[in-house]
Amino acid sequence: MLRTTRLCKLCGVTYNTTNLKRHLRTTHPENHTKIQKTSNDGPSQASDSAQPRQTIFTAFLGASKYKIDSKEQHAKEEAIAR
Repeated sequence: MLRTTRLCKLCGVTYNTTNLKRHLRTTHPENHTKIQKTSNDGPSQASDSAQPRQTIFTAFLGASKYKIDSKEQHAKEEAIAR
């Protein structure tokens, strides 16, 4: 069975997971900061990333089977679009 509530180990109050995160951030900020530094899903990891974020345009270009100036791609587009 899926547990929907969690117990704050610092003060013993029970919260759902979203509210527990908010509770830690507001009531126990020092501990929240420590957890964020060691957590894999914390916001600090995204800001520490050495690689820049990819734009939507470059993501689609990387996934494209054909080059932008491909004659085969142009022929298929002409056949599909009128």
